[in-house]
Amino acid sequence: MEIIEYTDKWKEKWDSFIRESNNGTIFHLQKFFEYHPKNRFQFNHLIFLKKGNIAAVLPGTLKNNVYESPVGE
Repeated sequence: MEIIEYTDKWKEKWDSFIRESNNGTIFHLQKFFEYHPKNRFQFNHLIFLKKGNIAAVLPGTLKNNVYESPVGE
């Protein structure tokens, strides 16, 4: 298993993974995260890869050295 930080090059694969999952929602799609103006929030989403394919995603942000679920303000 490899864990990488999300970049825009993963957008289509991320969203496809969410749409095909049994528990993904609109709130997990990158389109939802892009709703806010650029640089308003610092996201540090993680992607878990197994043999080069997405096995899991973890949307979130690193705040005060704690990984948190992303929240709007």
